[in-house]
Amino acid sequence: MRKLIVILWMFFSYCTAILGQDIRISEASYCVMEQEHEIRKIQSSCYTIHNNDTSRMVLFFIEDDNTTMSHSDILKRKVFRRYGDFSLSMLECDPNIIIEDTCYIVPELFVKILNPCESFNIIVEQKTSQAKSFIKEIPKHLLICKETDFKDSQIGLCRFLSSLKEWNFDYPYSYIVIDVDVLHSFVQNK
Repeated sequence: MRKLIVILWMFFSYCTAILGQDIRISEASYCVMEQEHEIRKIQSSCYTIHNNDTSRMVLFFIEDDNTTMSHSDILKRKVFRRYGDFSLSMLECDPNIIIEDTCYIVPELFVKILNPCESFNIIVEQKTSQAKSFIKEIPKHLLICKETDFKDSQIGLCRFLSSLKEWNFDYPYSYIVIDVDVLHSFVQNK
């Protein structure tokens, strides 16, 4: 099992080094008291994403497997995909939207800006054996983009990062604890 984790870590490190970020995976366990005298041990995985580039990076959760399409096609699909009556592209293109000052932690609307030399942690609980197998797939459902990717002619959202800041839409914290079932449901309902 550890050999597999080391091999996966090396593979993802190689692939993401090309894009200027580093994803490290670590596992931990902790104990919680559920009833008066009942203690349960919970396993968790932590994905640490570090921006090694000199430009800002943007992190999204995506429904699609990031190994099946080109980077620009996945980004285009993410920012223009409609979630109900909203798409992320509206942050730049629609001056009539109203956004409450709140933190979006649902996978559909999650956006994190990583400045140079910043790190971000995604902490996921391993509740069941099925969840444990999906946790290994999480790096395939992360999209990490450079600031310049939004200026691509296919995307055409030159002010996207400044719009995120203007609307207070980017995730403000250095970590997120996410329920693996919520993330799995998000991926399955694409």
